[in-house]
Amino acid sequence: MLSKSSPVNFVDASPVYIAGQNTGGSVQEDVDVFLSACERADELAVWAANQLHGREGQPGLRNKLAAAALGLAIDLHATMVMLAKKGAFSAIFCLARSILESYVTGFWLLYIASDQQIESFNKGKTSIKHKRVLMNEVIGHKASRITDYKLKELTGLLDGLTHGGIKHLAMRLSGNFSGAIYKHRYVAGLLDLSSWIACMAAVDVMVKIMAESELAASMHDKGNEIFLRNRTDSELPYTSKARHR
Repeated sequence: MLSKSSPVNFVDASPVYIAGQNTGGSVQEDVDVFLSACERADELAVWAANQLHGREGQPGLRNKLAAAALGLAIDLHATMVMLAKKGAFSAIFCLARSILESYVTGFWLLYIASDQQIESFNKGKTSIKHKRVLMNEVIGHKASRITDYKLKELTGLLDGLTHGGIKHLAMRLSGNFSGAIYKHRYVAGLLDLSSWIACMAAVDVMVKIMAESELAASMHDKGNEIFLRNRTDSELPYTSKARHR
């Protein structure tokens, strides 16, 4: 089984980071944090695509469905990077929940679902409301690298950001004026979250669907190196707990 070191536990840090509880830095410092996160996210997007491009997975409906869901998570991460480069921050906040749900669905299909559940899912009989149940099953699975630490805080936050909730609207209000006033540091937190998910998705595809355990372990180490590269001192307290869990 692969190590549970970061980036697989970055969910521990993201809620604090995205919610803006570390906003004491200057505007320029926030921009620097964003640019660093954007660079890492871009490299991870290219890296994940290159690792999986042209590879043929093991046959079977389970693997096909799981590969589709995990591949979607990776593609959505690449989309978030493109949006970040264009400054389209509103859409980034809305995509974050979709990326997490795509990964959770892919993991559930790959490791947890019974053959009967696979058939039911393939026929469109699995309700969207079941996603919360899927999340709980994924957290409790022995192969999972998602922890329960602050996960409820994260999913609640993403709910408020995705569906036009007050958490998202509050970032568009300043006095009597309404407009896009997103802090770069908040966007950096979401980019790091999507980077974490894209890395996990790529590793899970390689280890389980491609049946390349040694390569998957090497990918995990490389993804970890990219994920932690060039972090500022202000970011380290939020990732240190994740790195050493």
